[in-house]
Parts: sequence; structure tokens; C-alpha cells
Amino acid sequence: MSLPACLGILLLAALLIAQPTLAWVEGQHPVDKGAVDLDNWQTAERAASGVRETIEAMGDEYVKLCKQNNMEGAMSFAHDQLILMPQGYGTISGKTDAIPYFKWVEDVQGMTEVSKELKPLDSSATYVFQRLESTITYKSDRPTFTGKFLRIWKKVDDSYQVYINMYNTGQ
Repeated sequence: MSLPACLGILLLAALLIAQPTLAWVEGQHPVDKGAVDLDNWQTAERAASGVRETIEAMGDEYVKLCKQNNMEGAMSFAHDQLILMPQGYGTISGKTDAIPYFKWVEDVQGMTEVSKELKPLDSSATYVFQRLESTITYKSDRPTFTGKFLRIWKKVDDSYQVYINMYNTGQ
């Protein structure tokens, strides 16, 4: 193949590769403008603040119910399709199957939860990530639980429910 033919093929290949880039630059490529729009970002930040307040208030109510040994009330925060991942056990799927793992609520003497991080995972705040630290003391001779939690809250109507709950003993 001659040098001019090779250069022609190389130029054609370069144009074909550059075409999608040029189309994007010219505004012909779909772009999520909300991802770069400062006004939308500020709106999302304000919405996240409201979500944070809502979920932290729900967390306070959850702790209160646990201190009252109200397992049914505590379970009302769980989504029907709850995924529970307790340390040392397999994954439990579904609120009904998780009930035996919440029997500890009936033995709570004292409990604290401190939210360390809470952020929406999407722009509509349908899913919200929360990282917590917790200490639980019991009425029985069961040892004090000190651990770390990762919760994913899912928006249901105008409220939130715990959709995924993982924890360990803080080690």
C-alpha cells in the first residue's frame, strides 16, 4: 500500500473516531444538564438538608421505641423488602424473615445512635445512605453492643424506611 493511501486511511479513521466527540461538543450528544447545573445542585443541597432532618428525627424515634422494648414499633421503620446483613450471619431478605433478629429490642436497657454521615444516593433522594455508630446495653447479662451501621433508607410516599441494614461490632 502506498504512503498516500495509508495516510488517507489514517485520516479517515481519525475522523470516524473524532466524530462522536465533535457531535458532543456541538451539543448533539445527550448530556445530563442537571449534573452540571449549579442551580439544580443548590436545590439538591437544600433538599438533602430536609432529608437529613427527616431521617435523623426518624432515627431518634427508632431509638426511643427500642428503649421502650417496642419491637413492633421498631420494625415499623423496616421496608417490606428489608435486606439485613448481620455480622456473622447470612443475608436475611424480607421484613417477616428479619423479625427473629430484632428480638434484641425486647431486652434493651439503653441505646444511642450517632449519625456520622447521611447523603442522598440520587438526585430525587429516593435512596439515602447513612453511616452510624451505636451502643446498646441490655437488661440481661448479654454484653454491651458497640458497633457501626450502614443503612440505606428508601423513600416510601412522603417518608422513609430502612431498606438495607448492615452492621458489625465496630472492629
